[in-house]
This record gives sequence, structure tokens and C-alpha cells, in this order.
Amino acid sequence: MGVWKRLASTPSAPRPKPCASGCPHPMVGCPLRRKRRRMLLPLKFSGYHISNYLWRGMARVKVELFVELRNPRLNLTYLHSLQGLRPKVYFYLLSYSPFLASIFFSTPSHISHTQIMAALSEKSDKNEITPSPGSATRRELDPKKKHEELIISWYMVTLHLVACVAFAIFMIYGVDGYKALDSTSGSRYSNKPGGGWQYVLRPSDVQTIIGYFGTTVNALISAWSATVVMRCAFAELEGREGLTVKQFNAMFTWPNIPPLSSLKWRRGVVLLILLLTIPQPFMTPIVTGSVNWGSAFEERAVASGNPDAHYNRWYWWGEKLQDRQAGVKKAAGMANLAWETTHSNPTNNTSARQTRCRHVVNNDGNPANSRLSNVVMPCIVFHDIHWPTVPAPEIVSGVAEKSTMVSLTVPEGTSTGGPFSFVNYPGNAILFDQTNTTLRRPYTDRLKADNVGSVMPAPFMFSGKMTVIVLVGKEYWGSDTTDGFGYAKPNNLFTTSSSGGQLHFTYLEVFFTVGIATSPRNTYLSSQVVEADQELTKINIEPGPWVLEALYLLPDVMSTVAIMNATSSLNTWQNIHNYTENLVRFSYQGAWDMLQRSFDPNTTVLTASIRDHRVQAAVTLVRVWAWLAASTLMSAAAVVLCFLIRRCCDRNIVVDGPLALLLSDPTELFAEVEREHEGSPNSIHLTNLAVLTKDTENIVLRLEEVRDESSGERTGIFKLRQGHRNSTASNCHTKCTQAQGCGKGGMHALDCPQKELIRNLLPKSPESA
Repeated sequence: MGVWKRLASTPSAPRPKPCASGCPHPMVGCPLRRKRRRMLLPLKFSGYHISNYLWRGMARVKVELFVELRNPRLNLTYLHSLQGLRPKVYFYLLSYSPFLASIFFSTPSHISHTQIMAALSEKSDKNEITPSPGSATRRELDPKKKHEELIISWYMVTLHLVACVAFAIFMIYGVDGYKALDSTSGSRYSNKPGGGWQYVLRPSDVQTIIGYFGTTVNALISAWSATVVMRCAFAELEGREGLTVKQFNAMFTWPNIPPLSSLKWRRGVVLLILLLTIPQPFMTPIVTGSVNWGSAFEERAVASGNPDAHYNRWYWWGEKLQDRQAGVKKAAGMANLAWETTHSNPTNNTSARQTRCRHVVNNDGNPANSRLSNVVMPCIVFHDIHWPTVPAPEIVSGVAEKSTMVSLTVPEGTSTGGPFSFVNYPGNAILFDQTNTTLRRPYTDRLKADNVGSVMPAPFMFSGKMTVIVLVGKEYWGSDTTDGFGYAKPNNLFTTSSSGGQLHFTYLEVFFTVGIATSPRNTYLSSQVVEADQELTKINIEPGPWVLEALYLLPDVMSTVAIMNATSSLNTWQNIHNYTENLVRFSYQGAWDMLQRSFDPNTTVLTASIRDHRVQAAVTLVRVWAWLAASTLMSAAAVVLCFLIRRCCDRNIVVDGPLALLLSDPTELFAEVEREHEGSPNSIHLTNLAVLTKDTENIVLRLEEVRDESSGERTGIFKLRQGHRNSTASNCHTKCTQAQGCGKGGMHALDCPQKELIRNLLPKSPESA
């Protein structure tokens, strides 16, 4: 209370206002309000509360500073504690606020400028604020504490670089390839393959850890950015031109770009430092958003062929009719196994053309959607299907009449039977070669040639035209014709005498290429069926074993597949083209798979990627490396900043920028500005600024080191003074003021040839305007 009594006794001191609680004490001295000084930033996340309490907290700091100016026990530790938070973090919260300049040049409204100057003068007279030049010496680095000061000054940027490298290592080696849980329920603990248990994270947990890493890096960037901006401000204030109040305020307001009116080397270096530092927080989403989640797979070795296959059985294929009959049924079963999944997929129904190859593999228990690489499978590509309108050639009707000539499952020497005899339902069809060059009739002659010796079938591939005969309906005496395909008058309809004129046939000409293909990527449709990922138009068909043997077996297999439960639902209604193509495709796949899995001792080992019930993280490494390279630019900016401080700043190292600027003596600056505007109705007091005006924003600030008057040596004392952008005008103004006796008149008393120039450079009062 003694301080306030002395202040009240000074001239023009307004009476202190009581607080809102009715206490007669003023606001700062009220004992009911002293407890609130300790809570500078309450734990509230509202932007209004944060800005409000920041403003009130800084107001309390300024009032307490003013009071303590009259206290001889003032020390730096107490000033440091008045800020309430760590200086760098606190300064960061204020660095993007436009009222930062008023923090250092304003006081509460109930404390007048005259009282401030009186307190400063009293303190100066006692050598408590500004010591005499002879009593101060320039601070030099203590060799014993040199390393400590360097660590304190630059540890933040080093910590940022270490955090960035650790973040990149975590993304590359920790996140990339991690298999997280695929559901929000279930236990996080799972058994390890070698025994024991492990804790498994979910994708949200991984993203949370990545977010914490990014937040930590951004916090380090923010703390260092505040230091960088303050050190750049010191470099600008110590330059020849200094900074105006408006420019100084812009240094701490987004986007922290210095004025570009005169881009000299010092300002260019500052701009380079800020351009390398300020955008750093916006680089973090590059690395935090580089994680993609997909299905998890585990690699496993599987056999390509059937372990039970043996080539010695091929001899009995030609000798035993029972083996061939059983083989036809087995081939039809493999076709059923491979293509039954088309019914469960509405977009891939049996009425549409199938555009991919399939193959039956060993039942290794691999789940659906797993992957298998480099599978050799049967493939057939249809180029065109033509339905002639001319009557059927004699060879076509002859094969329909006696289908035994294209069958391998009829007893030798039998003239009756065959595919059309065994199955006389509409939809039955057989494929044969009209030219009798590729597939020679009767097919049983092929068996006699195979008995010569146990020779592995040679690779074969066919591309050309063959003929398909289709049974379209039945006719019974006294009833109408029943057509399963829904055509009123089918093309080239004909009948056979062996059927008594009851079976009605038609024929189509198909152009196709058949062989085998090696598919690099395949997907498990079930535990025994894989499908190629490539379309038929992009797959490369090559010659292979068992191709010709499968073509000879097609008539018997087609007749069986046509009436099976799974494949008999092939859509026939006005769909004879797709029906014929799918029936031939299904039958060829089943025949080739049966021959390959029965007689081919294939020992090739394939790699299967088993789909796990987890999701796997895939990190875009290019983005991680790009972010790490961009983050190193902040360290490069620190090197440039070190050069700027050593080259352009009189202060050796500015460890705590906000505190150093707060302790810079502004006494001469206040006196110069007050002297220039003395006598004006609207005098300017920098200690009582509310907002920047046209009269205050052009005041030039410079930070100068005081030199000893006698020896001219540096004293280590830094003061804020008013500078001038044009030294000639400043000197002229001083001389004119002394010669004309300006005194109280200030600018109004000037009467010299350079009066207009000086008026344009210095602030104007409303009366002079």
C-alpha cells in the first residue's frame, strides 16, 4: 500500500477505483484478488476464455512490473516468474496476436504516463534501473559456461531433428506392415506362432499414436518458431533502419513475414529463415496421412500339382474303359466345383460370358480371398460364335446320328450309344472338328496310338474353328415341339433317324484359342478353386501338355456337365451363344484339371498369401522421406540464424527473447516521442497504447548498445531508441529545432526549407493536419 500512496501523491494521479466487490482497495492491491494472480491460464479450451485470461494476465504482469519499479528488491528471477508459463511456450501463444506490441508499451488506464516517467526517473536516479555507463561492462561468453549457453540456446532445434528422425523410423519400421485387429470387438491379446501371447492394436490405436507423434513435433516447431521470430526481430531492431511499430507488430502476426519495402541482405536473410521455419507445421499432415489400410496376408508354400498324381496310370487310361468313364465323371465334378461359385455372385451369373480362367488346386484349407502366385491353369478364349442359317452339312448330321465316333466312353465295336444317346435332354451338346485334322474320328483310334508306350503328351495349343452340335428340343407324336431355348424357328434345325425324328438339333461354328496360361496373381474363390486376376484379353495363352487330350474328351464331358445340378442352370432362353461358350469353357477346364491332377507329377511349389482376419498398414514411404527432407530445412534455417546472430547482432546469444526484449530500457524512446509531440492536444504516450494509429505505427524502433562516454567502449547496456529512416532529415530536424527554438512548439515551430520533408517523415497531430 505504500507504493500506491506515493503514486497518489504525485501530480495528476487519478484516484484509484475500488474493486467490484466493494473493497476500498484498488484492483491490484485488493487482497481478494491476489489469489487470482497465480492462475494465469485456466484449464479451459474456449478461445474466448484463453484470450480473455491472457489479456488479463499480461495486464497484471504490467501492473506488477510498474509497482516493482519502485521496489529496490527487483530481480530477474521474479520477472521471469511473472510470465506464469515457460517464456517460449507463453510467447508462442501470443506470437499470433495482433496486440503483442501493446504488451510492452501499455499500462492500466488508471496509471498515467506522468507517474510512469516519475517512477522511472526516481529509479534511474538511484541507479536501480539504468546503471551508469562506467559501472557496466559488456557481457562476454564465459569459456566455462560457453557449452552450457550453446545447449540452452539451440537444444530445441536439435530436439526437433531427433524427434523427426524418430518419427520417420517409427513410420517405416513400426507402422509399415503392422497387422491390426479388423473389428471393434474381441480381445486384443492373441497367441504368438511360437508360443506365448501378444498385444494387438486396432487401426484407431495406431492412428492415435501417429497423432501424438505429430503433435509433439508441432509443439517443438511452435516453441522454436517463437524463438526464431524473436531473434529475427532483434536482428531487425539492431539494423540501421530498425523497425517501425507497425512492422514490429507484423513480425509477430501471421504470416510473420518481415516488410519487403527494402529487401536488403539483412532482411533477406530474415525472410529466408522465416520461410524455412514458419511452414513446418503444415508439413506434418504429409506423414500422418501416409498410412493406408488393407487386408492382411501371410505367405505359405503350397504344392502346384496333386501329390497323388502318377504318370504310370496314363497307360491304363487307354486300356481300361472303366478308367475313362470314371475320368469323365471326375472331370464333370471338377467343372462343377470350379464354377458353382458363379451362382452366388449376381453380377457374375452363368448367363453372362465368363471373362477369367479358373483352376482346381489342392485343398490346403486356405480361406477365400487369399492369393496364389504363378499358377498354371487351362484357358480358352472365344473370338466369335456363328449360328449359320444354311442347312446342316452332311458331316454334321452324321455326327449327330452316330455320336459314338466322337466318344471315348463307348465299348469298342459298339455302333449304338454315344453322348446324344446317353443324354437326350435339351441343352446337350458336343464339340468336334469338321476338318478331321486336329481331332480325328473315331476318337478311339487315339487310344490305340497311346498304347505304343508311356510317352508324356507333347505341348499343344489350338486356334481356329470347330463345330458344336446342340440338342434344342424334343418332339413327341401328337404334341408340339418343345424348344428349351425359346426360339420360334431356330436356324438350320434338323433331326436324326436314330431318334425317330423326335430329337431336334442345330449347329454353331465357334472360333477360339485354347491352351494353358501362367497367371501371376490369382485369388482363392474357395479352398480348392482359384481364379486369375487378369482378364482373358490380357492373358497370354501358350502350348501345354494335356490340351489335346482334353479336347478329345470334350464331347463326353459336355454331355455330363449339361445335366449336372450346378451347371444345368446355365441360362438357355434365347441365349444359345453364351450357353454354348460357357458349356465348352466349363467342360474344357474340368477335363484338363482331371488329366493334370491324375497323371502329371508336378512338384512345383507355389507361394500362397493367406488372408488373415486383420488389416495391414501400408505406409507410402515417398511421403515419409519427403516430409523428413522438408523437416531438415528447419535445421538449415537454424544454421542461417546462427550466422545472422553472430554477424548482425551485438548481443552474443539471446536465450530468452521475450524476457530480453521486456528488459530493454525504453526510457529514451518514451522521452523522444513525448518531446516531439509536446504541446500537441493529442499527445502520444507509448505506454498507454490501445491500438496502433497512423500517428504511432510509423514510429521507428531501434535497439542500440550504450557506449561509454569517456572511452567509447561498449557497456553491454541495450536501450530502445527512436530511429529515423532518413538520417539527413533527422539531422536537419535537430539543427532546425535548436536554431529556431522549437521547444514546446515542436513541429509547429519549424520554419526551414526542409519543413515539408520532416513533416512527411515524423508523426503528425490532428491539429497540424
